[in-house]
Amino acid sequence: MKKHTKEALLLLLAGLPYLYLAFTWGQLPERVPVHFNTQGEADGWSDKALLLVVPTGLGFMMYFLALAIPFLDPKGRLQEMGVKFARPGHWRARRSGAKHTTLQVISG
Repeated sequence: MKKHTKEALLLLLAGLPYLYLAFTWGQLPERVPVHFNTQGEADGWSDKALLLVVPTGLGFMMYFLALAIPFLDPKGRLQEMGVKFARPGHWRARRSGAKHTTLQVISG
């Protein structure tokens, strides 16, 4: 699959939740819950426009960060790491306590 076709497909998939939001926008109340307590009860409310602003901002931020990561690798080690991570069976979980689980790379 060509790079641009793959990018277009990913952007289309990323846009599907917004398409759904556009169809249901009129049915949403003006104030929507944005935070919940430990009992599952809403304890934070905001205008429904926040449903557009926050996910869009986070999505663009993550997309551009993913594009910038190769340029932020001054030693060029991402290519070396990519080969290790692409092969199955090179990760294993290791417990180092009751609450801590770490991932360990097994070199082959």
